[in-house]
Amino acid sequence: MNATHKHLLQLCGVQSVLQMYIRKYCKSKQPSWRILFFGTDSFSLESLKVLNENRRENGLVDTLRVVCSSKYVKLRNKLKEVSPVWSYVRDNHLQLEPWPIDVQNLKEFDVGVLSSFGHLIPADVLHKLPFGIINVHPSLLPRWRGANPIMHTILNGDRETGVTIMHLNERFDSGAILKQQHIPVPHNCTAADLRHLLARKGALLVIDTLTDLEKCINNKRQQNDNEATYAPKRKVGLEVVDWNNTSESISRLYRAIYDQVPLQTTWRGNVVKLNKMVSVESHRIGIDNARIGQIYYSKEHKALCGHCTDGWLGFQEIVFNGKRLSASDFNNGFLAGPRINTLELFESKKDHR
Repeated sequence: MNATHKHLLQLCGVQSVLQMYIRKYCKSKQPSWRILFFGTDSFSLESLKVLNENRRENGLVDTLRVVCSSKYVKLRNKLKEVSPVWSYVRDNHLQLEPWPIDVQNLKEFDVGVLSSFGHLIPADVLHKLPFGIINVHPSLLPRWRGANPIMHTILNGDRETGVTIMHLNERFDSGAILKQQHIPVPHNCTAADLRHLLARKGALLVIDTLTDLEKCINNKRQQNDNEATYAPKRKVGLEVVDWNNTSESISRLYRAIYDQVPLQTTWRGNVVKLNKMVSVESHRIGIDNARIGQIYYSKEHKALCGHCTDGWLGFQEIVFNGKRLSASDFNNGFLAGPRINTLELFESKKDHR
């Protein structure tokens, strides 16, 4: 609604009928989209929520139906939960379209919106929708194309990230850019923290794009493939700590993958999983010339600490022999007492070469 429309409403005063017609006129000048949404997980749920709220209140969204490829999504340790998108669709009485999508049904829609869907969309689907499909991607493309951009953003120590709305094509993450928003990476944030932030920012950017979609498409910017970096899925074994690395590097690893899998090390040939990381100042440990991987229990931090190249990192909870223990319980049970050696070491990746 522009300034002229607002001025007309002010002049109308209490003439509610005339106000109603002015608002109806203003709405008629806005686009109203018939949208097919593709998504599965908590990241995509934010965009679906905003679209549905807009459908109810503002009129930018006329029709909203959802494609959710599975009722379940994977969690840590091979567990599954009901897809957040599937649950939201059920609870809010939205209509689900089956996957794979029937191309004949696409005539009912103007544009697709895709967020964290996990499947390549066939060319006939892309070409059947009049305005194609717009995709929410949690990075500043062409940086971090691929399945796990948020993990790699933190692993790499990026200070800036963002959200890209791109026009989907037949290759993963290579479509033309419609809009981007740059966002500083919060200090010491985890992948879960960053995912929540970017999901919300991405949802709002979707609305911003749909508000002026034709102009965005006309002004779209092709990605430079030579500038692309890639964010593949987490490799098996990435979680194993190399104590020869710096504390910052190990901290980034923890923050990047902890929502997928805990860090892991080895003590006396046994696997130890490390939870609840805390920062530890070296001068509070007070050990000179500590060895790489040396173990120390800090009463002050209630943490089991491991020494890396430039200091210490602490963990307040561990999993040992399948049992979850506090650092204090592990220390009392396995490290303290006269029969235990005073120097204990975590093994590093390099120790196995």
